[in-house]
Amino acid sequence: MKPVIIQSGYQPKVNVDKEKHLFFGGTSYLGLNYHPKILKIFCNGLKIWGLNNGASRNNNIQLSIYNEAEKALAKDYQTEVAVTFSSGWLAAQVAVEVLSKNRDCVYINEAHPALNAHNNAVLEIQTAVNYINLSHHTNFLMVSNSLNNVMPQIFDFSALSQILPSKNVVLLLDHSHGFGILKDEWLLTIKKINANIDVVICGSLAKGLSLDAGVVLGSNHWISQIKLSSTFNGASPCSAASLHTYMNSESIRNKALAKLTANLNYLFSKLSKDNFYWIPNFPVVVIKNQALVEKLITNKVLFTSFPYPNANSPTINRLVITSAHSQKNLKKLMAILKN
Repeated sequence: MKPVIIQSGYQPKVNVDKEKHLFFGGTSYLGLNYHPKILKIFCNGLKIWGLNNGASRNNNIQLSIYNEAEKALAKDYQTEVAVTFSSGWLAAQVAVEVLSKNRDCVYINEAHPALNAHNNAVLEIQTAVNYINLSHHTNFLMVSNSLNNVMPQIFDFSALSQILPSKNVVLLLDHSHGFGILKDEWLLTIKKINANIDVVICGSLAKGLSLDAGVVLGSNHWISQIKLSSTFNGASPCSAASLHTYMNSESIRNKALAKLTANLNYLFSKLSKDNFYWIPNFPVVVIKNQALVEKLITNKVLFTSFPYPNANSPTINRLVITSAHSQKNLKKLMAILKN
């Protein structure tokens, strides 16, 4: 599909050649990108911390917001500590670089390109477990997405319970599309599958949380190693105003998540499994019926459309639902799909 150029940021209604279109794309799942209260908090953060902080994190003078926000993120995602970066991509790259030292890397569950820069083979999780158990190596890094956001799927990690106690395994999970929208019990569940596995989480906060930052969450041991990396110490940090926004928006995020849940419950109750594919509690709907794709285009509805998993694959057409969508938006969408 030819790229569509819009004359505004991602909102439920956008302009294309000065004509209004309904927008069901992007990744601002909690609808915070234009949330009035979020914008006010962010602007206040700009007044306090400025537009930019170009000083590296090993500078002798530091802004307090970084340590404060990292403590809050670690608490919220029930890990010992956290460290932030300017993007999820950089966070993932540094995490792999540090955690993979003296370890055999195994990639599973469609690991994101940021995690798999050398395009290593990606294995089924059971195949990976068998490989680890039969290998003469002891130390491993397993690299995975926590979920598939394109063809929605929350990955099952139960096979990790079969990994032998003699193996020293670190599991690195990219949770970019889960931050803020999936309940945090999933991490505790993964940890309970195999207590011998050290779980480290990385990802972008720019999806559900609409913040220009990346993060790595894990044990003191691993985060301290990451903080020694040349990339962490040499790169400019993330926006201080973004972290200020995170620190001052918990109640807004909670309300937005409740609104998103209500929107999904409404929409899922109206859609047919014959024409659409979705999973509970995740705000992406795959359109299986090409006639409905054409109907949406005709009625000026924008949605995401691209080949997956590679450029030669079939096109996947998806509707992305956010907390910013009103009941009126959703009812209009359903009216178009049913007519």
